[in-house]
Amino acid sequence: MSPQPGCGAAEEPLNRARPINGRDVAFAGGALIAGFIVFALSVAGVSILLSYQGSTEKPFVLTVFFSAILLLGQYLLIVGVVYGVLVRWRKLPWQSMGFRKISKGWIIGAVIVAVAMAFLSEAIERYLDYPLKDIAILNFAPEGFSWSGLIIMTGIAGLAAPLGEEILFRGILYTWIRGKWGVAAGAIISSLLFGVVHLHPVWIGFAAGIGIILSLSYEYSRTLWTPIVIHMTNNTLAILWLYYNLALVE
Repeated sequence: MSPQPGCGAAEEPLNRARPINGRDVAFAGGALIAGFIVFALSVAGVSILLSYQGSTEKPFVLTVFFSAILLLGQYLLIVGVVYGVLVRWRKLPWQSMGFRKISKGWIIGAVIVAVAMAFLSEAIERYLDYPLKDIAILNFAPEGFSWSGLIIMTGIAGLAAPLGEEILFRGILYTWIRGKWGVAAGAIISSLLFGVVHLHPVWIGFAAGIGIILSLSYEYSRTLWTPIVIHMTNNTLAILWLYYNLALVE
């Protein structure tokens, strides 16, 4: 039976493994919130300390290595909470979060979708005359172009970020909401939350739109690897394009 988006509680489940329930989401959500609070306070403390130590010479400025540590810490926290709370404690199998084999056809399709998304994003940026690269530079290339920055950020933003974000927003949130209220609700709510965590007003809209595509790719392929491949390819292309443009002006 093929999935029918929006048909409510009678929809075919995404998998036959133990479904994600409200307690799973509550425990994982609580652990993530607590973890992010501790992480944010730690980062703030380190930043203040570094600023104080450098105040006699030059103020503390964000470096690509410090930015990489911040980003990697967030994604490791997500994966760590999912594994520790859901897999080990709640005995939730990885299959319940969508980790099932992906076919070659879906891999090829995922890459094509990601490339199309990259071109579409660039076209929208030009139309709005609001380059998202200006925001991306602050997060992913605060010191401008460097080969070390390119390699590090490709690994973290291009590969690590999609894995952590897809487990959280599609594997857990979308799967849980879809099971309770249907595909449409799952895609919209999880995508809006995905957009909100990107913080910047312009990025919120872009991320939410991408979230819809990622949710539907998971729904129709029945494997979380499809949105992961799309997300990884899209992010990697964005990082490469960002550093390419930085290299041209240096």
